[in-house]
Amino acid sequence: MEPQLTGQAPTPTTEQETTQGQEPGAEQSTPDIDALLKEVKTLRKEAASWRTKLRAAEEAEEQRKRSEMTELEKLKADLEAERQARAAAEQQRQQQLLRTQVISAAAKAGLNDPEDAVRMLDTSEMTVADDGTVEGLEQALGALLKAKPYLIKSTSGTISPTNPAGGPQRPSDEQLRQELFGGRSKPALFEGGGVFMPQQ
Repeated sequence: MEPQLTGQAPTPTTEQETTQGQEPGAEQSTPDIDALLKEVKTLRKEAASWRTKLRAAEEAEEQRKRSEMTELEKLKADLEAERQARAAAEQQRQQQLLRTQVISAAAKAGLNDPEDAVRMLDTSEMTVADDGTVEGLEQALGALLKAKPYLIKSTSGTISPTNPAGGPQRPSDEQLRQELFGGRSKPALFEGGGVFMPQQ
């Protein structure tokens, strides 16, 4: 056998090496896709029927337990279920209030997208007070803006097609009038002889 060079594919020398792991005379066959799809479909139907049976068994077990309870135990179970539902609703309300307060504070701070603050702040350390204020929000938002100042809207001139470099903006007509004629909004006709003398 010849020595193999690195980077070359091995070259089989005999027929035995090419059919390694196959029985002699066996051919490679491609699986029948239609048969496989049919089998997958039947397995899915079977799994769905088992899930339905499991749900029915769980409901029957719950009904059996409920029928064995005394009236006091039934009331206690109902009360506990109601408490859990209320706790879940209160948790959801606090999360929504926290989200709203974070977005509001981020908008006031001048973020390009206030939703970024919701995604980037760790709200687990913030608490919602009874009056609806969020404790720890200002500190967390300040730390976020200090760490990522690019989130804040740019205060420089806006870039537009007529001002692509963001240079100084053209003064408005009102600003020009103010500069040329002083505090008057309308120029006086025939006053000053039409000569403009800038005041220094």
